[in-house]
Amino acid sequence: MRFNIKQTNIMEFLTDKFNTNSFGIPFKQGFYASEGGNDLNIVWYKPKLNDKGLFDIEDTYNSETYASNKKRFLVMQTDVSSGDYVGLPDIEMASYTSNIEIMVYAEDPLSLITSKMAIEEIRDSFIGSQYLHQVEEKNLDSIDEVYYKIVTTAGGIDYGSEIILKGRKFLIMSFQVDLTVSKNVDFGNQVEWEIAKYNTDGTLGTYVEVVPLISSWGVSHEMMSQQTLNSLNLTNVAKSREVHNYVKSRGFGLTFTFFKSNNSIIRTMYAESSNVPELPPLYSIKKKELEYDASGNSSYPSDLQFTKKCVYGEVAPADIIYGEPIIFAIGFVVSSK
Repeated sequence: MRFNIKQTNIMEFLTDKFNTNSFGIPFKQGFYASEGGNDLNIVWYKPKLNDKGLFDIEDTYNSETYASNKKRFLVMQTDVSSGDYVGLPDIEMASYTSNIEIMVYAEDPLSLITSKMAIEEIRDSFIGSQYLHQVEEKNLDSIDEVYYKIVTTAGGIDYGSEIILKGRKFLIMSFQVDLTVSKNVDFGNQVEWEIAKYNTDGTLGTYVEVVPLISSWGVSHEMMSQQTLNSLNLTNVAKSREVHNYVKSRGFGLTFTFFKSNNSIIRTMYAESSNVPELPPLYSIKKKELEYDASGNSSYPSDLQFTKKCVYGEVAPADIIYGEPIIFAIGFVVSSK
């Protein structure tokens, strides 16, 4: 049986990430429907109203200490879009938008502040992140464990509207998460870069990790053409009259596009883009790429790594516009030294 990416697995992934917050606040999937008054319809769990009719507080019991307690959780609703699937049979990748609403008890100031901080922490964790998520695909005679590669970003939080449920005041907070999910396609997030600058005495400085907006590289060839007109020795007369090309020289280049930031190496390269040094500076550039196997194990394959000594080549500073971020592009070519 062939499986593609499922929306229900995305909902489970989001619920898992909400429940890994550092505040220890539990989240449960559900939604509230106002039909006929105070009816509560739940997607992922069956609520048990306690003796005061509360649906967001559950009784806990410790079998070792015999202690009973009550613990509040937050009810969340995850609305996952239908998904934009790649229209190729051998490429399993889809993009989703999830609108998430969280019902937060508003009558306890301490609980409200803590819940707000936990939601902000969770939202921040989705911005520019990548994850590996394990799911189960159930066949008729087996259960297969597969892994989704998920890249996420998130929008701002709407701190919401007030509602009254069973005489208690709640706030509905919400934000949006965008997810790109794949089973067999790698993402740019898996490529990692480190750059170090050579000092004037020839020693190499400290490598600094950088995250470019765009990174690209390529090889150029300078060709030398030659024609061999020797029809007497060659049985293929037409081929003997062809021009044959030989590689005379090769060049390797790298280009990065960066936001100007306080990252030490990026700041140095940005300064050199306008204050052109007397001698072209030398840099060492490392590239490696994270890959996952079918069992979810990660590694950095040696054939996808390189370290190159490069000379500062071409700089293309973008227009500096007030109110807009500073972006610049820098090119490197391999040094002969």
